[in-house]
Amino acid sequence: MAAGLKDRIQARAPELFDALYKNYRPELDDRITILDLGYEALKVNVYRGNFVPKRDLEAYNAIYEILQDVVRKALAKRTYVTLEDERLKDYFSKSAKPYPVLIDSPGNFFIVGKNFDAIRNFVSNNISANPRLKATRFGESRRYRARLNKQGVPTGDYEVTTRSKVDIGHIPSPDNINLTSPLEEKIQEVLRVAATLGNTGAATSAKLALDKLYDIQANLSYDFRNTTPEAIAQARSVLGEAYVVVTLHTEKKNNTFSRKELEIFNKLVNDIATSLGIDTIPGSNTIREDIVEGLLNIIKTGKAKLKQHSKITAKVSKNIGKKAKVKAAKLTPIKSFQEDVSQPSPVQLQSLLNQYLVQVVKQNMGTGTRRDVLNLRSGRFAESVNVDRISISRQGMITTFYSYMKNPYATFSSGGAQQFPRSRDPKLLITKSIREIAAKLTTARLRAVAT
Repeated sequence: MAAGLKDRIQARAPELFDALYKNYRPELDDRITILDLGYEALKVNVYRGNFVPKRDLEAYNAIYEILQDVVRKALAKRTYVTLEDERLKDYFSKSAKPYPVLIDSPGNFFIVGKNFDAIRNFVSNNISANPRLKATRFGESRRYRARLNKQGVPTGDYEVTTRSKVDIGHIPSPDNINLTSPLEEKIQEVLRVAATLGNTGAATSAKLALDKLYDIQANLSYDFRNTTPEAIAQARSVLGEAYVVVTLHTEKKNNTFSRKELEIFNKLVNDIATSLGIDTIPGSNTIREDIVEGLLNIIKTGKAKLKQHSKITAKVSKNIGKKAKVKAAKLTPIKSFQEDVSQPSPVQLQSLLNQYLVQVVKQNMGTGTRRDVLNLRSGRFAESVNVDRISISRQGMITTFYSYMKNPYATFSSGGAQQFPRSRDPKLLITKSIREIAAKLTTARLRAVAT
């Protein structure tokens, strides 16, 4: 984004600026929140989209029964058949901190909380932390944060924390006012302000941004709208219109949504600036932008195609007198983005690796019936790969510790029943993929170790 673009929008159109940069999340999080835990909703969001392989479906069915049992026991004293139950008429408005309630009837299984925090706390404390669910996709994962000394240098030790493997996701939809998100609220406000100001360019850009936001779901094989039970839509008779429906996502899916939403927002800002007559032509890529571009190229083509920065020369065109003779200043062309880029911290590196690892593993797999490498079919193997932690030795060697679904894929590793040819070893594929990404981020030596 061009430098100073935000300030120029504020100076040119303060109303649009306020709509663009207001934080809509606190207002949204303060509304009554419904968490849809229906069978179809969780199958779509936590288990591989709309088409789940038979083996995964069997696993999901077993885990879903456990999930239902865990939730029912946690909310045994606050379970109702319908939101229209008389006991709930004033429950959320009169109680300062009412405990979430469960609506449990044929075809309906969802939790209602006074606000977003009530739902988030319930998921963390009663679902993810439950011993029966800890090892499932609804459970907890460990996070490692490098300890730093007073000089900000990693000590080699790590702080270990746990967090839920699932995130709570807002789902914008054109068909339901209660399926919304902070970004949709923002774009809708931009659209309203643009229409009031008579800025047709900004209004058109906002409409296009909304369409792209709704399309994210279709592009990611996401179909939440059709899984929401009618009982939730009918909740307006009890809760009014000011409530929000959310669901559980895998962390990877939530991160994908976030990246795509950021792209939509940045495009909207540039389009609005153009509608206001503000120049948005960017200069050449920064080195850090080249890193991102290189990673995206890996995902798309399997190769990093970084732009070459041309030689920079400075010439003085104005005569400034005989005393000062300025020669053209020649700067050495940039050969690699690794120059002048600070090395990422272990935490940053782990985050970036996991952000791209699934796509790069898929890119490196076979696409047919090859016998020398693993072939991409269901995608289950690639989506199971994860960098669990990273350590750095005193000599600067980076070690990445990764995990993957060993049953059944360990059969292709050394010692497995299908270990030959050795080129099919999953560890080789994962290590290669990790190295490809890491090579774009750090110059340090790196090794990958399976856990």
